[in-house]
Amino acid sequence: MAVEYHQLEDIENGEASDHLIAPATPNKPPTKPGMLRRTLQAPYKSMLHNLSLAIVLLLAFGGLVTLIQHLTALFATHQPLSCNCGTSLHDALAMNCQYDTLASAWLPPHCRDDELTALFDRAGPGPNGAWAYYADQNGTQPLTVDEVARLPLGTNRWSTFEWHVAHCFFVWRKQYRARFRPNIVEGKYDNEFHITHCAKEFLRRNPLQMITTFAGTDLQADHSSYEARFTEAQRRMFAVDHVLREEGGGVGRG
Repeated sequence: MAVEYHQLEDIENGEASDHLIAPATPNKPPTKPGMLRRTLQAPYKSMLHNLSLAIVLLLAFGGLVTLIQHLTALFATHQPLSCNCGTSLHDALAMNCQYDTLASAWLPPHCRDDELTALFDRAGPGPNGAWAYYADQNGTQPLTVDEVARLPLGTNRWSTFEWHVAHCFFVWRKQYRARFRPNIVEGKYDNEFHITHCAKEFLRRNPLQMITTFAGTDLQADHSSYEARFTEAQRRMFAVDHVLREEGGGVGRG
């Protein structure tokens, strides 16, 4: 593009000077104030965007690292949770355990499904769905739930065949629900042997109101009374989530 030149005025004489020649400046549109502000703000917006993105990525990376650390520690130090409540009623109360009618045992909070146990307690044939408990097989000495809970170790209470059937169904429900809830299932019933035991009981087809079922009040629900009769495969499955009883250890009725 050709450059145009024009004469400049002689500042001192107020006249045009032949030797004062400068290139003509092309006309430019005036810059609007809003456009100027946007022009100045654009670099700062870009910097702010990049900074925000960097912070988000840094936080996400930090969260991922923390999650990996927690998972690593969890798998490295995995120990089966215990459902034991000591060796006495005093121990059980001090450990925040409660008597659970479905388990016939004192259980700590992480081993209980209180909602399900409440449903079980209202599933019986008595008033308000109550179950009957007795101190003898003839059913002549009724027991309250509180009395059952405080039975001395080695003392059994009796209940009906219907109670036994309902107990099996509700334990199976507890095992299923534990997949979606924070509680675990006590080793006393969380084993394949108990499932096969229940199946055999169903085949007996006893009258529902026959008093055939007895159980003690357990403080240590980690173990099944049938562990000595587990097959090797059943022992391996049980050991995934529970601690097997040491050889020669005492066996309580489950």
